[in-house]
Amino acid sequence: MKFMFSLILICACFFTAISNGDETAGRPSALEQFNSIYEILKKADNARDREDMASAVSNYKDALDQYKSFFNRNPNWESSVVEFRIMYCNDQLESCLRKLKINAQKPAVEPSSERAEQPIAAPAAIPVPAKLTKTEIDNVISEGLTLIEKNDPEAARSMLLAYLKLAPDNRLLRLTSAIAQCKCGNYDDAISILESLVGEFPDDTSSRMTLASACLGSGDMARSEQELLTVIKNSPLTKEAYYDLAQAYLSMTPPDINRAAQYYKKWIGLGGKPNPAMTQLIEQK
Repeated sequence: MKFMFSLILICACFFTAISNGDETAGRPSALEQFNSIYEILKKADNARDREDMASAVSNYKDALDQYKSFFNRNPNWESSVVEFRIMYCNDQLESCLRKLKINAQKPAVEPSSERAEQPIAAPAAIPVPAKLTKTEIDNVISEGLTLIEKNDPEAARSMLLAYLKLAPDNRLLRLTSAIAQCKCGNYDDAISILESLVGEFPDDTSSRMTLASACLGSGDMARSEQELLTVIKNSPLTKEAYYDLAQAYLSMTPPDINRAAQYYKKWIGLGGKPNPAMTQLIEQK
């Protein structure tokens, strides 16, 4: 099922154009290079989680060197995000090196039970920041929407959900993650995020309209209609809600032309641009 107008509108409202740097013919774009380095970083994280410190060190060092080289080639391409990745790789590399050193210093033979065993200091906690700065969050959202605009929602979803762990309370990051989930067809996961958002921010039109889109995508027309009618009740001048309702009624089997016409005319009356296909369907009644 096609996405409703509001989902496209929300992406457009939050989207900030990002320069792709070196998109020269025959050369990978800056975004493609950035994503390629991220694959190395994921290998490093996986190795660290498996306690394979040697592999983790090798991959973190590789990712760190490549991020630095990338930053030198593309100093104006999402510099805050790249600098954060450089800092993250550097911190992880130092942590893994410390753990390797600790492991190397462990005695091969356990000390005698008659001697008090000296506890080995635990490795430093993973230095992932407890919070991202507002600028970093804004850049992550912008990068995620760029990926969605470029029709790569899977990459957007993976990145946004990873950063959502660092800023789980940020409203716009949660909303953008839900949009990415919708674009990937993961409507139930999107609905879970959006229901939480709507519960915390009941007057947030963007979250409720995206929830309506996710419900329609999942086949729950009744819930989608309910959410859109709530938007109209709370914000009667939100013309996109009328368009979405008209589209939803036209998507029913059979289409509810009368109700679609009612809300489509309201959309036009509030300054919405006529849709020739919808106009034709409605005028056939």
